[in-house]
This record gives sequence, structure tokens and C-alpha cells, in this order.
Amino acid sequence: MRGNNYVKNYIGVTTPGAAIVIVKNDKIIFSKGYGCADLENKIPVNPQRTIFEYGSISKLFVWTSIMQLVEQGKLDLDTDARNYLPEEINKTLVKFKHSFTIRELMNYVAGLVIYLIFLPIFRYIK
Repeated sequence: MRGNNYVKNYIGVTTPGAAIVIVKNDKIIFSKGYGCADLENKIPVNPQRTIFEYGSISKLFVWTSIMQLVEQGKLDLDTDARNYLPEEINKTLVKFKHSFTIRELMNYVAGLVIYLIFLPIFRYIK
């Protein structure tokens, strides 16, 4: 694959590891890990198991996933977001007396740190 040479220019230089997964028509057509997921223990990146911390670019994927759930009728942007969260997550949000919606979170007006909300949502929505 042409991308292998491209990725090799960065692994170990600007980033310790990465994973590339390409999906077409709901099927994985390419999946490969590059570099290390854990430098200290020299554990290689495995695209099926390695969990990467997310940053600004991942919000695009989260927002797209949210909108797909909206299209499927599994999520309403204007309903209190806590309706979609499991009880153990909601317990950490008790200090927020006012409701907040997914739309507000996506527009950064809910007054919450995004990582407190979005990662747990996808673990529990079926």
C-alpha cells in the first residue's frame, strides 16, 4: 500500500504509533497498526485493541457518529443528554443542576468538558 511509506516517515519521528482502518460498504478493507502503543513495554499498535486518546480531529468522527444516531432515531439532539448516560456517569454530573443537550455540547455551550460526556455515550447506546 502506498500509504505505508508515508506512515513510516512519521512513526518513531513525530508520533510513537498509529492505526489506519479503512471501511467500505460496512466492511473493513484495510487495517494495520504502526509503531508502539506502549513505548516502555514495546507493545505494538493493534488496530483492533489499541485505544488512542482523542483530540480535536476525533470530534469530527464523534459528531458524524452522533448525527448518524440522530438519523436512525436513536438520539435526539434537544433532549437532556443525561437521558442517554448510564447512572454511574450521571452521578458524576450531579453538580450540574441544569439540563444540557447534545446540541449544546456539540456547540460548546453546555459548560462541560466534552470528554466527560461523549466517550461514555457510545459504550451504552445500542
